[in-house]
Amino acid sequence: MKINTSLIWIIGVPAIAVCCIVWLSQACFGKQDEEGIPVNISDSVCFSAEIIELTENEGENYFVNYRIKREQTRQEILNMLEPLLASDITETRSQAQQRWLALSDKISREDEIENALKMKGFKDIVSEVNTQKATVTVLTNELKVQDMFIIQNTASEITGFSVDQIEVVVVKETPEKFDDRV
Repeated sequence: MKINTSLIWIIGVPAIAVCCIVWLSQACFGKQDEEGIPVNISDSVCFSAEIIELTENEGENYFVNYRIKREQTRQEILNMLEPLLASDITETRSQAQQRWLALSDKISREDEIENALKMKGFKDIVSEVNTQKATVTVLTNELKVQDMFIIQNTASEITGFSVDQIEVVVVKETPEKFDDRV
């Protein structure tokens, strides 16, 4: 299997950048022993999706790139919560613990949706769960009605959301080739 150099750049450069940022933040700021004030953190953690134009087998790359970006974002959030979890202030520590548990629950539900749907025969899936809805992105050239039903019901069972709160997005496996013949 030939390794695509652009994939190495997509994965390698951000990974090195994150490592440098973490190292620099620890070197510059370190752990502070002084008491701070309680920190308010957003109740939910949401990831944004972007619409991209696909060429050649980039449908599969969409899922790889999404997972990489999602994992980086999760790690950044966990890194921000770690010092708060070690806080001497009870309220700050309690809020950080609640956010940590909420993020852990979110990750667990997203992984459960993805694994359940892969076991049901879907080629590739990513999901994003927030407090309002779940979005499931599936790799396929054609989404049949029964596939939509399976995706919505599986996500609904795992999240507890109604089927109306489950959004399904399709990323095509291969881009449509236009026939130049008349």
